[in-house]
Amino acid sequence: AAVAVTNFTLELAAFVLERSGLELAEAHAELEQSQILRANAFSHDLVFEAVLANIPVAVKQLLHARTANYLEKLKNVNPAVLAQHYIEAGDELKAAEYWVQASVRSELSSLLKEGREFAERAVSTYQKHGDPREYEATAQLFEILGMHGSFEELERASSRLAQLSRNSEQKIVALTK
Repeated sequence: AAVAVTNFTLELAAFVLERSGLELAEAHAELEQSQILRANAFSHDLVFEAVLANIPVAVKQLLHARTANYLEKLKNVNPAVLAQHYIEAGDELKAAEYWVQASVRSELSSLLKEGREFAERAVSTYQKHGDPREYEATAQLFEILGMHGSFEELERASSRLAQLSRNSEQKIVALTK
């Protein structure tokens, strides 16, 4: 529950812990009766923080990875949530994939500042790892900068797109932006 935060359900716990939901239902009921949990959330922020702080890092990373795997199978999960779980799991490149998706989603919702931040995180991560998907992340950032950025920022993004181009089609797209 501490790792999944607002996405916690018995089904998620069963998947992550590799136990049956019925097996976990009794423990869940005890936690509710003890007023540690209320429905699918901790009863108090301090309880949540104490539980989270006492999970060993390696275990926490595994739980975040499994939580992300479960959430990926659901429809309409916020990609920013998936990105955060992958960051906590130690998988920056997988997180960057979801930051690009979160950027697109934010752009479509006219949340341009948020979309820009997600795109910038993806670009930075791909750049750090020398990953060729930096091109796509930079193209997404360019789109956001066209609505929420300065001319200088657009110019830098366009120049970077041209540098990252891997084929003539990408080069043409970069040079016409």
